Amino acid sequence: MGMEKIIEVIGVKLVSYLFTSLIMYGIFKKTGEDKYKAFIPYYRIWVFYKLIDLSKLWFSLYIITCVLGYFENFINLFNIKVFGNYYFVIIFISFVISVVLGIFVSDQLGNSFGKTRGFKIGYFFLPTIFGLIAAFDKSEYLGPNGR
Repeated sequence: MGMEKIIEVIGVKLVSYLFTSLIMYGIFKKTGEDKYKAFIPYYRIWVFYKLIDLSKLWFSLYIITCVLGYFENFINLFNIKVFGNYYFVIIFISFVISVVLGIFVSDQLGNSFGKTRGFKIGYFFLPTIFGLIAAFDKSEYLGPNGR
């Protein structure tokens, strides 16, 4: 558990950042939002949630899952033994919040771009692939929640 693990984690995070930035860039371009916002990590989610009509509460839940995820990465990276049985509870809470967020984001994104139920289900299970489709296909942005 040394430098190799740290480099691996940084590499995965970097690739994830680049893919998410590409998806957000395409979505922001379609919606008329400033495209530079796609490259500012947490701000882009704030803007994205406003575009698909999700409130500050949903953004707060997103931030909670991020904090719990970083907490989990830190514990695993340094092999720290803390919290005993409560560690599982923390991870489970993060998982539940992520699933609920995924359902609502999938639904709202689909509505905002006039997508079918099949697309929404696909976005929930394969967000990177369906995010690229939403960002770069011929669909038009209909407004928050399709209004």
